[in-house]
Amino acid sequence: DFKGALEIAVQISELHPQRSAGPMLQGDTLFEAGNARAAIDAYNRALEVEPASVLITKLFRAYRSVGEMETARQTLQDWLSDNPDDAAIRLVLATSDHSDGSQKTASDAYERVLERAPNNFVALNNLAWVYFERGDERALDLAKRAYDQAGRRPDVADTYGWMLVESGQIERGVKI
Repeated sequence: DFKGALEIAVQISELHPQRSAGPMLQGDTLFEAGNARAAIDAYNRALEVEPASVLITKLFRAYRSVGEMETARQTLQDWLSDNPDDAAIRLVLATSDHSDGSQKTASDAYERVLERAPNNFVALNNLAWVYFERGDERALDLAKRAYDQAGRRPDVADTYGWMLVESGQIERGVKI
């Protein structure tokens, strides 16, 4: 019930105008209803009231969904210029660069995430894959660290297992 959810979000905005929850909920509702353009406006209103990295991530996703890739990327970079230690946003940027094929900028960003959050299994796993694709010998060690941190997550196990197989440790890799 998008209409009902939107009405509640507007009420929250009216009751708590100094909080971002109302406009953020409006943005979430609009985005899920397929209106990413209106969601962008709502997320920007929420950011004006109460800046937060979760809103930057939502805004990034909304810009990408309407095809504004450069604006989406700039949103992350602008936030990071003011909040350079925000490992969560840096990870979003790294993952975006990685999926867009920009391995060098992705690996630099993953490395910066790991400076702040050395046990972030997503950054460890993804950096391991970038290294693996480049033939960097550090790949397997990072994949193992990611695997040790993530428990039995299938995506992380897949990365580590495949690298073991590729390094000649076929039985061990298949088991993982």
